[in-house]
Amino acid sequence: MQIPWTMFVFVCVIVFVTNTAWLAAMYVSQQLNKDLPPRRSTIPGTKQPFLYMQDWPTMRYGDTTSVPCMTIIFVYLVMVGRISTWQWAVFAAIVIAAGIGFLRSCLSKTHKPDWGFPEVGKISLGGWIHLPYFAIGWAIGIFTFGHVVCGHVPSPIVWMWVFGALTYIMYLIREFTSGNFQQLRRT
Repeated sequence: MQIPWTMFVFVCVIVFVTNTAWLAAMYVSQQLNKDLPPRRSTIPGTKQPFLYMQDWPTMRYGDTTSVPCMTIIFVYLVMVGRISTWQWAVFAAIVIAAGIGFLRSCLSKTHKPDWGFPEVGKISLGGWIHLPYFAIGWAIGIFTFGHVVCGHVPSPIVWMWVFGALTYIMYLIREFTSGNFQQLRRT
């Protein structure tokens, strides 16, 4: 299966421009939010730092490079009509489940405050902008995995997907080992 290079370039440009605009909206909302504590300041009653979006490797690197590489396959599949009605329903269900799961986790009493959820139980404008980005991104990753495994995607973009998936997993592991995902610990 071959993909015309003009289509490939068009898809890449659309994906990277859209992704950059969405990330920029999150960043601008963070910068304009004067209610946020200073970056990397200590969360009151803890010894944990208050993280901004650029402190998260998954956002700083994964969302700028890994996510677009995986999204290119999704856009390609949409453009060539490879997504059926029932697959759209599955995709929507994954988006909803990922969004609800993420929101519940971040609004819990044990969630460590950050730029998107600055206080226990509170979400910022940046957090609201990030919520659908997170849910759609995870749905794209899960959904496209099946198409890659089944061979529905031409090899040039399969390699982009593999790069995107492996680097995102690497950044996710880095999040866990850095302590960024630690729960709120009162001292």
